[in-house]
Amino acid sequence: MTEMTLPETWFFFGSLLDADVRHTVIGRAVPDEDCAQVSLDGYKRVRVENETYPALIAASNQSVEGIAVSNLSADEALRVLYFEGEEYRPEAVLLRYPRGGFDEAYTFLASPDLNLTDEIWDFDHWVEHELDRYIPMTEEWMDGYGKTDFATQNAVWRSRLDN
Repeated sequence: MTEMTLPETWFFFGSLLDADVRHTVIGRAVPDEDCAQVSLDGYKRVRVENETYPALIAASNQSVEGIAVSNLSADEALRVLYFEGEEYRPEAVLLRYPRGGFDEAYTFLASPDLNLTDEIWDFDHWVEHELDRYIPMTEEWMDGYGKTDFATQNAVWRSRLDN
């Protein structure tokens, strides 16, 4: 990835909505005052093919609910980038706050190589059916941060899933 200025605010819309997953990825609990409920207009959240996590796709007259997270250190932001990996690309978006107003943030949009379904991804369903398995996998994935680049980590991960 080319060098980029790390954003002050991030929009999380999938597994990072969960506080435990967020803690594992970022490396600390994010205080409530650094999280705000927001909407991203012009997108919908769908399930990635053969995965339990979502991606965003452009969709007029729709919006995605999520959280805006601010006050991450540079290392914490790099941890988020590592977690999202090459399957997603960080993009600037405009978030809408419930009491009015808009603010720019970065979120992760699917790379062209990511196969998406038409199935809407539901956070509550994911928590009920996938979260217990997802947290240990996230812990294992993040253990590679600072030790293994994404491509190597992903190759090892994929080979284990194929077995």
